[in-house]
Amino acid sequence: MRVMEIMAQTTNTIAEGEVLQLLELPRPVDERTELSRRHPAQNRQIIRSGLATGCRAGPTPAEEEQALAAYGRHLGNAFQLIDDVLD
Repeated sequence: MRVMEIMAQTTNTIAEGEVLQLLELPRPVDERTELSRRHPAQNRQIIRSGLATGCRAGPTPAEEEQALAAYGRHLGNAFQLIDDVLD
């Protein structure tokens, strides 16, 4: 159940991000770039979830799980920034 909680949260975040992207399609490129900066949650959540799921599957202390989840968020933000620059 602990892993399923993370997966459900991840699925919701990805679906939300997809809806936001669909809503921004008719806008000019500069506005889309601005929106993608405000909503980088998809990449951040996927990376964070991968790290947190591994922790929940085993006997990892809560402090380590929180540290890895924070690392995943930061890594996801870095990924999004690089992705935006390359776009």
